[in-house]
Amino acid sequence: AYIQGARVLHLDGQFLPAAVQAARWMQEAGGQICLDGNHPRPGLAELLPLVDWLVVAESFPTRLTHLADPEAAARELLALGPRILVVTEGLKGCQVWTVEEHFQAKAFPVEAVDTTGAGDAFHGGFLYGMLQGWELRRVATFANAVAGLNCRTLGGRRGLPTLAQVEDLVQSAP
Repeated sequence: AYIQGARVLHLDGQFLPAAVQAARWMQEAGGQICLDGNHPRPGLAELLPLVDWLVVAESFPTRLTHLADPEAAARELLALGPRILVVTEGLKGCQVWTVEEHFQAKAFPVEAVDTTGAGDAFHGGFLYGMLQGWELRRVATFANAVAGLNCRTLGGRRGLPTLAQVEDLVQSAP
């Protein structure tokens, strides 16, 4: 009931049997399922068809699919079930793939002190934007801003920005 009462279930792929069961419950309830695909692991094939939004590190698509071409790897991942694939690329921002489109959202130039937690900050920004119902380009831009701003201080969470700080950075970009 706790899981099914939410609008989104965010998973990291740890403890795959539990993740698969939680995803099934969320799917039954009509909610969205987001997976932080930090690295390919055995058993992921059972979870991916349940995932709506797959957000992964740059190396994940080629490591999972064994396809060297990023576009071919992205298409193969989308064919496994997710409606949205986001590939984070650090200083380059992120690539976003759906069946209908592909685009890159550029990173924001910040004076980085520590990148610890940048991925988690990106996920938080991504989920926030999706829950707001924003269009995908705005979500990706927002998530890049959250991740970049988080890198300005030491530690994984000390640099998490306020909504106003993220909006200021987004609006100040050329």
